[in-house]
Amino acid sequence: MGFAHETGAVVVSVDYRLTPENPYLAAVEDCRAVLFDLAGRPDAWGIDPSRIAVAGASAGSNFTASLSL
Repeated sequence: MGFAHETGAVVVSVDYRLTPENPYLAAVEDCRAVLFDLAGRPDAWGIDPSRIAVAGASAGSNFTASLSL
């Protein structure tokens, strides 16, 4: 079972730019842009802006740590 099923949450998966084709931080900036869009336009996404969480695995876990700061 995944996040959406177990929590009833809206799950957004970010297709971020990968290295080495893209410069360092491009992927983090892509994730940040999506997070800011989610928080800034919650009605467009059909979400509750007070219940946004970030999660990731492997490199994504580093991105989520950066976004949390």
